[in-house]
Amino acid sequence: MIVIHKGITLSDPLIAAMFADRKQLFVDLLDWDVPTVGGRY
Repeated sequence: MIVIHKGITLSDPLIAAMFADRKQLFVDLLDWDVPTVGGRY
């Protein structure tokens, strides 16, 4: 489990959606070479 901040994890749907959107923008669209988690975040 990845803990983002005290009490907030990727199991929170809003946080998971935010990280998925960030991955889609920066990795998939802009082709940045940044680490991802499981190809999803």
